[in-house]
Amino acid sequence: MEKICHVLIVEDQGDIADLLAEFLSGEGYQMHIARDGATMRSAVAAYPLDVVILDLTLPGPESGWALAELAVDQGLGLIVVTGDHANVERLELGEYRYLLKPFRLDALLMEVENALKDVNAHCAPDANRRAAGGSGRQ
Repeated sequence: MEKICHVLIVEDQGDIADLLAEFLSGEGYQMHIARDGATMRSAVAAYPLDVVILDLTLPGPESGWALAELAVDQGLGLIVVTGDHANVERLELGEYRYLLKPFRLDALLMEVENALKDVNAHCAPDANRRAAGGSGRQ
């Protein structure tokens, strides 16, 4: 049996983090949430993560760019999300998948699936969870 994919959302806005986690959980992913860089570092060490969804603008001393590098260095799929359109040029020059806020949930799901392929993750969404009550694509 293939392991369930684990996704970490790093987002300081609780309502956004909760919405994304609920949606992706309904699609069969095992979800984890971190509100800042320190919590992200702890989660990377504690859980068998496959993908990180990272808001670039987080509170605390660490830059979102440094946290993005951490995810990549750990071999995790990475999706950067930001509402700061000033970051677009740098994101386009980098090797990161990204979404600009606001974004559609179906676009996020597609990026998660692509990020898993990027890192050749050997996992799959929980088909039972998805069939039993997936949130559907929006």
